Amino acid sequence: MKKMKKLILSIGIFIGIILQAQVPNTTTFSFTDVQDEMQIQESGTFDDLQECIDAVILYKSPKSDDGINRWIQRYPDSQLGFRAYDANKLPCDGCDINYSWTPYFDYTYCYRISTMSPTSPTESYVWFATFHEEYSELGTKLYDTGYDSDGSGDYTLLSTTDVWKNTTTTNGPMNRCSVWVDNTEGEVYYPIDTWIGFSHCVSGLTVNKTYYVGIAADNLYRLSVNEDVLLEIPYTVPSSGETFQYWHVYPIVANTSTITITVEGKNNENIAGFGVQIYDATSAELQAMTSVANLDAVTIFSSDTKVDDVPDVGEDGYGYSCATGYYYDKCTQLCTSVIICDND
Repeated sequence: MKKMKKLILSIGIFIGIILQAQVPNTTTFSFTDVQDEMQIQESGTFDDLQECIDAVILYKSPKSDDGINRWIQRYPDSQLGFRAYDANKLPCDGCDINYSWTPYFDYTYCYRISTMSPTSPTESYVWFATFHEEYSELGTKLYDTGYDSDGSGDYTLLSTTDVWKNTTTTNGPMNRCSVWVDNTEGEVYYPIDTWIGFSHCVSGLTVNKTYYVGIAADNLYRLSVNEDVLLEIPYTVPSSGETFQYWHVYPIVANTSTITITVEGKNNENIAGFGVQIYDATSAELQAMTSVANLDAVTIFSSDTKVDDVPDVGEDGYGYSCATGYYYDKCTQLCTSVIICDND
């Protein structure tokens, strides 16, 4: 029985980078570009191409001293290097033969996708824009890699007026994109103590590239990429206003070119709202922003585009619901589960 484990997107830094690897009982291989193909060479070029899977080219090396043929994996990006495999055991050998398996991009494991239809929402409220003078009034926390899932970590404080900090009732990053459902009575925004949110399909991403996600909520926020919860703010935090008086910007790494990002908010009482934006920029570029127009130019998603839409994720009838172990995939509009075959 192969061990099944949860598929986790890398956060902040890509752990799988391999600058070089040594094939057992042989010298270290190096690589070079030859006619648009990545060739592996050792005092000559071994061009005995065996198989190409997901744009990752596998070569077969000469037999090493232990008599085992080795697969040499060459990544498309020349910075990632290569690694060796037993030629008699392809990456997904040993997985359940009743299913079709796909090797993960760095070949550390294989996976398959299981889908089913979701249960439709029973509530029909729509998103509307919300504003408050306290939203982002203390500026923006731009986090380093290695932050915790409760949202805490080392950060740089940004305070450029309007771009990263609110100085009126309606400016600043959270006011530009905050939403809540139109289920209100005066200054009480319903539902109370209930997660509600939306999913969004983000495509055209560069694999292994770091993007930045800005987020805040009055009162709690939760952020997931595909089925993995990256951030969930504990109930004790909002009493200080930390979750909405600051805009919080976190680095994430895209391990696939298309992802489903799910953002949820929870209101403790009174007025509510939450917002998210995704930036295609480096930390240094974000720190150097001097205008909202500059920031808009690198913003590839903003939650204000959800105004007038119905929530598609949430509790108590808000949004689609899925069976345990599945998440609502906005890209396919199906409930999806990623099943792993760890073929070590």
